[in-house]
Amino acid sequence: MHDLENYHQVLPLASLMEFIANKTTKSSVLVIKARLSKALALTELGYINEAYRIYKKILLFKNMPKYGDRSSEYVERLDGAHFNLAHDDCYYNDLTPEHDKNQPALTFIQKPLEADLLTKVKAVSTPYVVELLQFLRASLLTRIGEQQNVENLDKAQNRTNVLKAAEDILRASLANQ
Repeated sequence: MHDLENYHQVLPLASLMEFIANKTTKSSVLVIKARLSKALALTELGYINEAYRIYKKILLFKNMPKYGDRSSEYVERLDGAHFNLAHDDCYYNDLTPEHDKNQPALTFIQKPLEADLLTKVKAVSTPYVVELLQFLRASLLTRIGEQQNVENLDKAQNRTNVLKAAEDILRASLANQ
């Protein structure tokens, strides 16, 4: 569906996939893949804030399936079920990338993934999923750095830095293959 650019159709299918993977099959790999599909589709549709929140949820391993535990509200809450980020921890779609409120989100997206986090992701998934995670970072930065998102061309240096970071991510990904 991504290849056909039917992003609006990816969202309900990926949401269903995430629900089934989380509640029925209890597969962390499928949960992460579904979230990555949703985030990529949202990025392409221009919903940067929603994609950013899903990206952060993946990195924090929140609301992941548990194996063999009896379900209780207390245990689920400790593991991140019904997890929401702070209201101000977001990317403001209605503001330009160089706005002060968007800087924490941009800094978080541009920050390289730590080795221990990558090891943790590889432990529950495949190298393909790690590459999808890197691609999502690059896609977010590319979408943020697009020309129409820059309000003042005098501030285009910020846009250039964002696009350079996206290029570096993709080049590093290709060098690892």
